[in-house]
Amino acid sequence: MGESKVFGSYLKAIRTTLGLTQEQASIRLNLLGGDLANIDCVTFSRWERGITQPSLSRRVRVLRAFENNLLPYLCSLGLDSSLKDEVEQFELSLKQRYQDAMSIISGIDYNTPCPVEHNNIEEEELSQSNEQEFIHSLNNFHNQLKSLNIKHNLATIDLVEYQKDGRAIAYKYLSRRELVGHNIGMFFTEPTLENEIDRVKKNRLPIDVIDLRLTKPLKDKGVYSYYAISQHSKNERVFRRQLHTEFTFLAQNAHIHHYYASVTLKSSVDVMLKMGFSVAAYEGENPVGAIKVGSKRYTRAIMYIETSELFTQPEFLYLLTCCGVCTHRQCDTCTEHPDCIC
Repeated sequence: MGESKVFGSYLKAIRTTLGLTQEQASIRLNLLGGDLANIDCVTFSRWERGITQPSLSRRVRVLRAFENNLLPYLCSLGLDSSLKDEVEQFELSLKQRYQDAMSIISGIDYNTPCPVEHNNIEEEELSQSNEQEFIHSLNNFHNQLKSLNIKHNLATIDLVEYQKDGRAIAYKYLSRRELVGHNIGMFFTEPTLENEIDRVKKNRLPIDVIDLRLTKPLKDKGVYSYYAISQHSKNERVFRRQLHTEFTFLAQNAHIHHYYASVTLKSSVDVMLKMGFSVAAYEGENPVGAIKVGSKRYTRAIMYIETSELFTQPEFLYLLTCCGVCTHRQCDTCTEHPDCIC
């Protein structure tokens, strides 16, 4: 089935499930404004019949007006062979981050006779049964970033309670019961986080004064912003698993329209800029900082992208559908890239 037919069939199935006529569906889109304000019944009908289709980012904006879970549709797209160069460049960036000589030498431990292989990665969501040791380790991790003048305000909240209430999502990654990574994200209703970032920039405040108490539980209704506030992975396999989980979550919750991430590594900044991210805020002027703004460099930034644009990026679709991180299916890419985690 052609790509336009897939979109048309998916759109029609959602509309009929909701019991909407094409006119009612068009009106719903019109009320959202922007580039959806001029969609009429004729256009909607042509989409459903697969005669025409909008750009992928616009398709995402259309579908998320009716359905939060876009994972089935995004997975049906696969990855076009014409995007192979972008995927290979992304793979190279991962190798440079985790397998270059500097990374290997920096991770050498005098007390370990040989490198430790972390092949089997376990992913655990934070819960009351496992939080105490993890929170202690997380505080240790953030304390060691102070030499870079990077602070996190996670200590100001009860992360376990926030996750329990649906205001945050936190994962830890284990190999042989050793902590090898973590990933923490927070939910804000639009435009709360945007206002906080504006406040930080206008008053030249540190990024860590963003008030995490303003987070809200993620519900089925409303428009949200996601703030990836803290992430670390000791190796490439952990990193792949983290992004696959995070991207799957975003695809299943398409009413999260805004994605923000706190970043400090040049390799991350370079990839994100290539994917269409912009620098929303920055701090910590440093001649060797990863973030370049004008003629100066900074140690930390908040990067931003609208999720309808994120979902169109080859790197996103690759990690979501083709890189082998999904543990319940195999794909050709697994054999091409043995560092995939399945």
